[in-house]
Amino acid sequence: MTHHLSSATAAAVFAGIDTHADFHHVAVVDADGHKLGDQAFPTTVDGYAQAAAFLTSWGHPARTGIEGTASYGAAISHLLAAADHTVIEVNRPDRRARRAAGKSDPADAYAAADAVRTSRASTLPKLSSGTIEALRLTTITRRSAVKARTQTINQIRSIIRSAPAALADSLRGLPLTELITRLTRWRADTTNHATLPATKTALTRLARRWTYLTEEISAADHTITELTSQIAPELLAIDYVGPHTAAQLLITAGSNPDRLHHEASFARLTGVAPIPASSGRTRRHWASPQIVEDFS
Repeated sequence: MTHHLSSATAAAVFAGIDTHADFHHVAVVDADGHKLGDQAFPTTVDGYAQAAAFLTSWGHPARTGIEGTASYGAAISHLLAAADHTVIEVNRPDRRARRAAGKSDPADAYAAADAVRTSRASTLPKLSSGTIEALRLTTITRRSAVKARTQTINQIRSIIRSAPAALADSLRGLPLTELITRLTRWRADTTNHATLPATKTALTRLARRWTYLTEEISAADHTITELTSQIAPELLAIDYVGPHTAAQLLITAGSNPDRLHHEASFARLTGVAPIPASSGRTRRHWASPQIVEDFS
C-alpha cells in the first residue's frame, strides 16, 4: 500500500520508470531512498496521463529515470519533458545487481529511481521531435530502401548468371541503367512456367522493383535536403558536409543538443572517444565500441 506524503512533510522525491511495450511500471522514492509507492500504467494516452499524475501526487520529482528513452520509453519521456520534468536516461541494472535485488518490474522501476537519486545515472536523453524527428524517420526509410535496392540488383545479376545462355549473353555487360531499362520494358508472362519466360518474368519484376526503390530514395533525398537546409543551413555551408552528413549530425544531437556540453561528450556519444586499453608496459587507447547512432 502506498502512503502519500503530506504537504507539511513533502521533500525531494525521485522517480523511476521501467518501460515495456504494453505498460510502464512507475516507482517513487524519497531523498533517503525509501520506497514511497509504485504502480503499472498502460502505454496509452490515458495511461501516460495517469502515470504523470501518479508522479506529481508525491510532489514534482527532482529527477525521473527512464529506461529506453529512445524506444519503449520515448513517448512518456517526451510527455514528461514537455511538462518540465527532468528526464534522465537509465541503463538496465547489470546482472550482478539484478541477482542481488531480484528481477521484477517494480524492482527495476525502483532501481531506476535510486539511480537518479544517487546520481549514478545523470545523462540527459536525446529527445527528437518536430523537424529533427521528421529527418530521422526519413533517414530510416531511405536507409532501408537503399538496402533493399542493393539486394534487388544483386538478385538480378545472380539470375542473369544462371539464366539460359542466349538470354544471359544479351544482357551481360550492359550498364546498370540500360539493363534496368531493357528489363522493365519486357512483358511479364505469368502463364508460361518454362525456364526462359519464368526467368524473364522474374527479371522484369525485380527491375521494376529497383526502379520503384530508386524513386523512393530520390524522394527521400529531396526531403532530407529540404529539412537540413531548413534546420541548419550553416552546417551545409561547411566544406565537404552534404545533406546526409548534416542529417546524421543533427539526428545524433537530437532536438536538445544542449545536453552535449563540449566536444568530448559528442565524441563519446558517437563512439570515437579514446578509452584506455593499457596493460603492463603497453600504453594505448581504443576507440569506444559503443556506437549510439548507425552511421552506415
